[in-house]
Amino acid sequence: MLNLIVRRVIPAVMAAALLPAATVSSSDRYFPLVMDGGGWKSIVTVTNPDRDPASFQMNLTPGTFLGDNWALEVTGEGIRVQSDGILGTVPGGGSITISTNGTADQLSTGYGQLFSISGQKLASSITLRYSAPDHTPAETTMPMTSTLKRKFVVPFDHTNGGGTLLALVSETVGALVSITIRNEKSNEIVSGKLIVSDDKNPSQQILNLSAKYPQLLDLRGTVECSVVFPLAGRYDELTFTGVALHSNPNGTLSAVQTQTSSDWQ
Repeated sequence: MLNLIVRRVIPAVMAAALLPAATVSSSDRYFPLVMDGGGWKSIVTVTNPDRDPASFQMNLTPGTFLGDNWALEVTGEGIRVQSDGILGTVPGGGSITISTNGTADQLSTGYGQLFSISGQKLASSITLRYSAPDHTPAETTMPMTSTLKRKFVVPFDHTNGGGTLLALVSETVGALVSITIRNEKSNEIVSGKLIVSDDKNPSQQILNLSAKYPQLLDLRGTVECSVVFPLAGRYDELTFTGVALHSNPNGTLSAVQTQTSSDWQ
């Protein structure tokens, strides 16, 4: 159920001069994992806690290379789908639900960003839902994540046949991510580096930890990710975020939020 295939699609234009949408932190903006096809669909709910109507733009980007566009079909009452994003206005105290159609035979993955056009702070969450004949239905919901987490830790549990999928996103060219995996006693099991978002590496990296690191079988522990930006210019926006999905053999699925500290920002 978690064997992911990324599909290349056509180029697009990224919106500019928009404000990150959040209720908890002004840096909250990303959905690090959006899935569509192969039995999967993604449902985003945008909520306006303010009294006045709030307009927004949501961009869905494939996990391939910067500048690519995701040829997704989406539905939602009161939204307008344009070449540079999905536009909508949420009534004061109301919400809007946007869903991918999920009808494609092949799974494609990417990520999303939510921007406030009118200036109000918006709350939002995404539900990943799996439904296919002769398979156990599964779904999980997660909130938006921060634009920049320089370092975070996510727990994993690969006992009793469990598995972990880690999605990492950066739109800063040449972001260099260091990954260190430790067991419950803090002993290092494996470490490595990967590059996100350059001419050879996509802006979203998806790691199936169970397949990539079979030595994690029957273990619990943590995955530590930290990032540096060796190619970033002075005025480049620095972005890095991630989320993990935990799956069990019985078909249940749960989102695992990354854990960070203010000292790491």
